[in-house]
Amino acid sequence: MTKQKEFQILVKSLALAHHHFSLNEIIHQEVKGGLYQKYKFLWDVIQLGLEQSYLLGLAKFFERPKELDETISIYYFYDFGYNDLINKLKKVRNKMISHHDKKVTELSFLKGLKMNKEDVRLLFKLATEAVENLKKDFGYEYPDHVITGFEVDKEILRLNLKEWINKLV
Repeated sequence: MTKQKEFQILVKSLALAHHHFSLNEIIHQEVKGGLYQKYKFLWDVIQLGLEQSYLLGLAKFFERPKELDETISIYYFYDFGYNDLINKLKKVRNKMISHHDKKVTELSFLKGLKMNKEDVRLLFKLATEAVENLKKDFGYEYPDHVITGFEVDKEILRLNLKEWINKLV
């Protein structure tokens, strides 16, 4: 597989993780009151699943492989610090995948593992900036700006969710 193809896979995986993060945030903002209470079990399952998915996606993006050809991660292309925050994320990933302890049965993986939404936003910011800085070097030929493209996608998700909620009520 070419570096260009691997970079595209990395960006698409990051975009999916960002979609899940965005949808989780939007649900927290838009689903309230009676609608939340009526479908509480469903909303909680959806939100926990989205949280798990975006954390795993970010962890995969920032994974430091033992061998550079072992996995596609940002370190395959670029190395940039933020070790403490990335190590927290790695701990979250390891807890979710390998260790079914009390922390993964709570309503939020973030709360149980002492991470917050600001930590996650910073990681997405670092990730999108790295992609934006590297995309020309790897022939990433999508005309949109990666960072603004993610925000456009978030607004599309917001509109789609609002439309769907309006049909429910």
